[in-house]
Amino acid sequence: MENLNIRQPKQFVETYTQMVEWLKAWINKASIDQLEKFLHCVTGHKSLNMGKIRIKQNNRRGELAQALEIHTCSNSLALPRVENMDEARISFKFYKDLIFYKIFV
Repeated sequence: MENLNIRQPKQFVETYTQMVEWLKAWINKASIDQLEKFLHCVTGHKSLNMGKIRIKQNNRRGELAQALEIHTCSNSLALPRVENMDEARISFKFYKDLIFYKIFV
């Protein structure tokens, strides 16, 4: 997990922590193929040659804060800013093409 730069959330700390812990557990169990797909989704590459992956809470306003955002230019994954895991699951359903969609929902 030394390749993850996890930032502290501003709101809904418990839910954010649960999402981060789930992501860490998924990474530890994922196959090489799944990890390559995940890395490609987050970084645009199949290997982590561009430094660490930044995990942060989505800082947008309104409904946009509830979205999962992926930024390949900055190797970052902005997790939804939501109150509970049920809301997080709803947010993830909009990303059916992501490698972790089927596992998370």
